[in-house]
Amino acid sequence: MTVVLITIHSQTDSLPACLDHQTTLFQGFSLVQLGGNGVSGNQDLGSLGSCLIRFSTSPVMSCTARNVCENSTVKVSTSWLSSGIHPPAVGEDQSDDARARAVGRCVVCQTHVAVEQQAIHSQSGIIPDCSPGWTSLWTGYSFVMHSINGGAGGTFISSPGSCLPVYREKPVVTCNSSLGCEEPDGQSSLWLQASDSGGSAISRCRVCQYNGN
Repeated sequence: MTVVLITIHSQTDSLPACLDHQTTLFQGFSLVQLGGNGVSGNQDLGSLGSCLIRFSTSPVMSCTARNVCENSTVKVSTSWLSSGIHPPAVGEDQSDDARARAVGRCVVCQTHVAVEQQAIHSQSGIIPDCSPGWTSLWTGYSFVMHSINGGAGGTFISSPGSCLPVYREKPVVTCNSSLGCEEPDGQSSLWLQASDSGGSAISRCRVCQYNGN
């Protein structure tokens, strides 16, 4: 029996649910990127690594060859899918619980199919259909990558994570345990263009799953 895992991002502060005939493995927060000291690690938004069970503004630590580890809070930042709620401003509650409300929620589900899911991008304003023998899981907008102050991260457009259910001009929030969370002023995002729109609209997409027939 083939076991396939699928990660679903709500882009809201509400937990998404697994679909029919899927089993919930765990729920979490939508991680986009870990970075620090000039190095960044992107997460494929279609993989379970993009759904961290616990939210922390500094979830990693730095370790040397002498097994000395420290929490490098100032140098390490994290990027998360936005929930659409603005992060707490200076002077407001800066607890992790308060900051977490600005971060989108996710769920990792288990299913039994012959192959993994695929994202189909129409490159038009029309939501594409699944091929015969495939079942629709969700529809969305064709996300390519984001850029923040010279750093960039994205996901493969073949990945289900490239089909985000919600379009946002600023899809990501960044966090640092010393500085809090914010929607960076220098943030930009790249999306596939709807070629029939004259460059004024975002391509639509659909995630499909093979139904075994």
